[in-house]
Amino acid sequence: MKLDNIRSMQNALNTYSLRNEAINNNLANVNTPNYKRETVKFEEFLKNSQSFKIKGMTTDKKHIDIPGNSNNQNASVAKDMSYSTRLDGNNVNADVEAAEQVKNSINYNAVVQRLSGNFQTMKSAIRGGN
Repeated sequence: MKLDNIRSMQNALNTYSLRNEAINNNLANVNTPNYKRETVKFEEFLKNSQSFKIKGMTTDKKHIDIPGNSNNQNASVAKDMSYSTRLDGNNVNADVEAAEQVKNSINYNAVVQRLSGNFQTMKSAIRGGN
């Protein structure tokens, strides 16, 4: 198990937690006039960063860092400024948010299980397979 894998899973867990907060904010403001739903886009960032395999080396503090495959950047919350079908200008759909919440929980739990399995494997290796 590589340390990069643990960091990637940690980053994923942090992102799913952030996404859960955004979804909860959306549901809490479903009836707030002119509220625009919050989104957290991270999967697109992961796809883009995994295809970029070169890591730049800086030899001077004035050099610009070329990001590599480390996935150390954090996801961020953005407002969805898309069109609202509601008269009050709010673009939150409670049914969509509930479905996103379930999907997010499943993804979070899958990463937790994978991380736990990795640590169990490491623990077994340290004990010599016993």
